[in-house]
Amino acid sequence: MIRAILAILAAAAPAAAPKTYDYSFDLQAPGAPPAFFRFAVSDGGEAATWKIIPNGSPVNRPNTLVQTDASGGAERVHFALAEDPPDFADGVVTVSVLGRRNSPDCAGGIAARFKSPSDYVGLCYDFHQEKAVLFSVRGGKRMVLATSPALASRQHGWRTLRLTLKGADLVAEVSEREAVRARDPDPRRGAAGMFAAGGLAQFFDDLHIVPQTAPGS
Repeated sequence: MIRAILAILAAAAPAAAPKTYDYSFDLQAPGAPPAFFRFAVSDGGEAATWKIIPNGSPVNRPNTLVQTDASGGAERVHFALAEDPPDFADGVVTVSVLGRRNSPDCAGGIAARFKSPSDYVGLCYDFHQEKAVLFSVRGGKRMVLATSPALASRQHGWRTLRLTLKGADLVAEVSEREAVRARDPDPRRGAAGMFAAGGLAQFFDDLHIVPQTAPGS
């Protein structure tokens, strides 16, 4: 009888809220790479080119994260991946990116389900056309999964990107507005963080990761 009552109470109890991993880059002194991240680059070259700088970002003062290596052009992609949480499949990843007048198309954004620079899914924002782009990279081959219609927004400035992953379903939001949906043809576990194409410094702020599946299991 007691066991039955305990089982009923356990079933009725609300589930624990998923843990959020927050990286605002404000607690470290400027000039150093962000702590608790690992770095990679698509051509296997030097990857430690990310650093924290002071910035009056309206997203989260006083610091901003910047990827500084402009060598290699847009084909050279840099990654900064959070060490926590460990690999997960489903969850929500949010980050703010800065678009400038000379920003290349889709030069920076979210990397998720990351296994290697040739194996991940991504969300970026095309500041020239004001469109969100969902894509996958498998076996080193990039495939666009979906592109949003043009979004009415001010030109340039900060955008907050949010990627929700649930099985094969991907949902992209831009500044709290749903932009586009797509299907991941090969969903799998992986790390999450940011990517930045070479050719121009890219700025990021306020990374949040909320895994919905148990990390690392």
